[in-house]
Amino acid sequence: AKKVAETLAGIAEGIGSLACPSRAGFDSGSDLDSNAARAREMQAVADAVDDALSHVLSPEGAVLRASLTRDAFAAADRHVERLAREEAGEEEEEEEGATSADTSASSRRHRDLLAASDVLALVEAARKTYVRAPKVWTPVVAAAAAKREASEIAAETARGVAARLTRENLRLLARDALRKR
Repeated sequence: AKKVAETLAGIAEGIGSLACPSRAGFDSGSDLDSNAARAREMQAVADAVDDALSHVLSPEGAVLRASLTRDAFAAADRHVERLAREEAGEEEEEEEGATSADTSASSRRHRDLLAASDVLALVEAARKTYVRAPKVWTPVVAAAAAKREASEIAAETARGVAARLTRENLRLLARDALRKR
């Protein structure tokens, strides 16, 4: 409940900054130098994210959006398959003639996949970043969300999730997330 209230307060503050642009940015307290430095750093990060999103969500970014979506779902599929194999007690498949370095690289690749708990941790980090400076981040989020391409990638993501939303997959992912807590 505290996180929800904190997030809603940040959203309200950010929306207020859109309504009154002259009040946008960080509020400076008594420690002006420290607050100003943090404000500049956060604004620089927000500007970089805005630039990246502008490209990804532009017509020129169509191939990149398709690749990101395809790669994300391929990684998610491999993760769920690995969870199913682990539950069944199966060993990782080794290709015939694979060296120990190949096997090690394959093993590393599987460990590097984002698990459900990793995705939740990323979402929480993004939420905390937004709440720290909602006046800085709201214009970035609003500008990205307003683009037609954002709704297209959201629809593609929803279709991909719906196609993979089986009882068994949910059970495996929930079990994995609970095990990592």
